[in-house]
Parts: sequence; structure tokens; C-alpha cells
Amino acid sequence: DIFKTEKRKRGNSMRASGFWSKAFSYAILTLLGITMIVPFVWMISTSFKPLSEILILRFLPQEPTLDNYTYVMTETKLPLWYFNSLIVAIMSTISVAFFDSMAGYVFAKYQFPGKKIVFFTFLSSLMVPTEMLLIPWFIMSANPIIGPSWVDTYWGIAFPGVITAAGIFLMRQFMQGVPDELLDAARMDGVGEFGLFWRIAVPLSLPAIGALCIFNFLGNWNAFIWP
Repeated sequence: DIFKTEKRKRGNSMRASGFWSKAFSYAILTLLGITMIVPFVWMISTSFKPLSEILILRFLPQEPTLDNYTYVMTETKLPLWYFNSLIVAIMSTISVAFFDSMAGYVFAKYQFPGKKIVFFTFLSSLMVPTEMLLIPWFIMSANPIIGPSWVDTYWGIAFPGVITAAGIFLMRQFMQGVPDELLDAARMDGVGEFGLFWRIAVPLSLPAIGALCIFNFLGNWNAFIWP
């Protein structure tokens, strides 16, 4: 009986400790969540304020108005700018998802002369700041080898991001986890090399491809200097 009583007390103590630990964790997470949400809510609230209230430290507008939205939609080219960003971000994301995953698959699963040199050349490009590439990119856009100038075109903005070294590295690291035995079994069943990539490697790498697409889309959506 004494043993059972002590065991019961110990169990109650552990449950109480677990409760307070969980409560503390939820309190911290709630506080951090509010810290992240308040600036966004403040921004939305401010968008409904007239000009005279914008600099007043008041959370809710006293005289809500839609004039700010009306001005932006009718007096500026925001819809066109929004559409342009969407087109460029989607173009780049689709291209990166396909070409980066394919390059990562090749670097992870094939052996060929100069493989390490080519891969480290890609990685070394990550050390070059974007600001140093702006002038060469513009020269390429203004004087392309084939076809007319790319200046003021969607392709002119999108072409530097159609394939990325960071994406290749990410996909190569993930593709290394695809079992070679699975690929060999598919080869014995007559699946071609591209079929191995498209039908086996890609479905198994969807989490990495999804992360790559999210990062790439946000990067292109928020791009300012190059556009």
C-alpha cells in the first residue's frame, strides 16, 4: 500500500509538472504569435484610416474610409504591377522546380567526368553578390545572342532565376536519399532514365520541391532591385 501510494503521488506530481510545462510553452507561443500578428493587423487597420489619422497612435480608425483602396486601384497601375509580379514569380518557380530537381537528380545519382568540378562551380556562384551581377544581366538582356532585346519583357526579368545554384544543392542533397535499389528495380522493369526521374525520384522528393517552390516564389515576388 505504501508503495502504491508513493507511486500514485509520483504520478500526480509528474502530471502536474507536465501540465505547467505545457501551459508555459503555450503561453510563450501565444505571446510570440501575438507579436507576429499585431503588425499585420495594424497595417490592415491603417489602410482604412484617412490621412489625418495615419500618424495618430490609435489601433482602430475613428472614421473608416475606402478612399485609400479607391485611389490605389484607380489612380495607379497596381493591378498591372501585381499581375507582372505574379507572372514572373510563377514562370521562375515552375522553371526552378523542374530544372533544379533534374540537375539535383543528375548530381546525386549519376557519375560522369568533371562531376565534382561542375557541382562546386555551381556552389561557388553563391558567393557572388547579386549587386555584382546586375550590370552583366542587363547587358545580356539588352544584347541577347539570339532574338530581339529582352528589356521591358517578362523573360528579361525572369531569366536570371530560371535555375538556381541553391535549388540544385537542395535537391541534390534530398535526391541522395532516394534508394538506388528502387531505381535499379525500375530499370530492370524497362523504365527509361527520364522515367526514373519523373515517375520515381520526383514523387519521393515532393517535400523538397515544395520547399524550393515556396522559397523561390517568395524571392521573386519580393524582388525589387533587378526588376
